[in-house]
Amino acid sequence: MGGYTTNQGAKKEGTNVIELSKMACERANFYESDIQVRHKEIIEGFIGYLRKSKLLL
Repeated sequence: MGGYTTNQGAKKEGTNVIELSKMACERANFYESDIQVRHKEIIEGFIGYLRKSKLLL
């Protein structure tokens, strides 16, 4: 897995999150609208999970 080096020279490992890896391969750039859509999907998914688990009415 890839990664990066910080300005201070520290090496950071790349993510193992398949979803993020797939998104990075499919897109050359991320735009504000992409981030907003993904944010909404994450929040709605989490709320759905809470409701399904009967942790939210």
